[in-house]
Amino acid sequence: MHRIEDGGDLLMTSKAWMSAAALALCAYSAPVARAEAAPADDWKQGRLFDIHTDKLSLKPYLTEEIGYNTNVYLSETDTNDDFIIVTRPGFDIEYDSKDGGTLAKVGYYFRSMVYFDFNDLNEVENHVSASVDQRLGKFKLDAFFKYDQQKTIVDYQAFPIQGYSVLNFGAKAVYDFNAFDGEVGFERKGYTYDESVYSGYEHDEDRVWVQGAYHAWDKTDLLLEFAWGQSSGYDADAHNDSTYVEFLVGVKGRPTAKVGVQAKIGFRSENYDESPLIPYEDDYSGLIVRIAATWDASDRDRVTLGFLREPVPSLSSNYYTTNRFTLDYAHAFDNRMRASAGLYYEMASESDQVDDYTRFGFMIGAGYDLLAWLTLDGRYEYATKSGDISAYDYDVHRIVLSVTARF
Repeated sequence: MHRIEDGGDLLMTSKAWMSAAALALCAYSAPVARAEAAPADDWKQGRLFDIHTDKLSLKPYLTEEIGYNTNVYLSETDTNDDFIIVTRPGFDIEYDSKDGGTLAKVGYYFRSMVYFDFNDLNEVENHVSASVDQRLGKFKLDAFFKYDQQKTIVDYQAFPIQGYSVLNFGAKAVYDFNAFDGEVGFERKGYTYDESVYSGYEHDEDRVWVQGAYHAWDKTDLLLEFAWGQSSGYDADAHNDSTYVEFLVGVKGRPTAKVGVQAKIGFRSENYDESPLIPYEDDYSGLIVRIAATWDASDRDRVTLGFLREPVPSLSSNYYTTNRFTLDYAHAFDNRMRASAGLYYEMASESDQVDDYTRFGFMIGAGYDLLAWLTLDGRYEYATKSGDISAYDYDVHRIVLSVTARF
């Protein structure tokens, strides 16, 4: 992408902007959400062809999407707009032993993006996933694999960026005893980048965790979580390897039949390898707060509220702090038609070496099952960013219409 500048203190760590990319995709790319409990009627989503045996099923699908973007490059001054056609064919294969013992899934889709005017942005992504769940008495063993290419333009901290791949795999053991349950797990993520300016940031991220829940009271659990991780394999001229620990305590419960709450608080402490090329301090620590609440206002309505405070590693300083508020609403008119809306507000309070910024965005959308196997969706999105460096501020509007056929 030709608008990226190779400026040392402006380049961000991959962990930082990848976190924001994931948040942005969650906010904007998912289909319109359904309320938890839709009104009872005879309508049910299905497929044009039912391809299955007793334990094995094949589920192909195709999504066609057309969108309009008022600011393709997320720029303050170079506000180019364009129409984009997205084609997403894919399939899921599922094996279910039907005795509660084994569940295995394999999925694949590719995503083709065609711009009307900016042909240099035309891309094809590949996405592959696989998982196996095996239950053994009170234990369940899970293994997973996922490969994702991300070609759309995302923004974090300094400027827009495009083109990366993530190879993700891991396993976990989940246990469930009478008054206590939890899990232990391992995960690795490997990041590679399409643009040469980021080649020095290709690396692996490992995470090992132990977490548990104690059923202290009726409908209320006490939570405990510990994790160790590392980021390794960086080019020493671009970034330092590091290790970290996280420790969190919390509570999860249902104060009423319609309200659910989960809250965790803890800290993260990270230690960087010493390097004469990059002037990191030896370590840092920061407060973590994660809060989520849901309210089922009726059988048709669900409200979700979230708050996240995280220390995030940064390239030119030890870390910065992100505070993010989210509010989402989903309404089911019936089992055939639904609507949703959501907004977020984010403040990044950073160290002296890196610039502060704020973000705000919202989305409204609706979906309708035209046929049991054919669904129409539409949404409108708005996002804005304002920071200490005005050149990286922007406003963007997006309108997206899509149709999905389940074969």
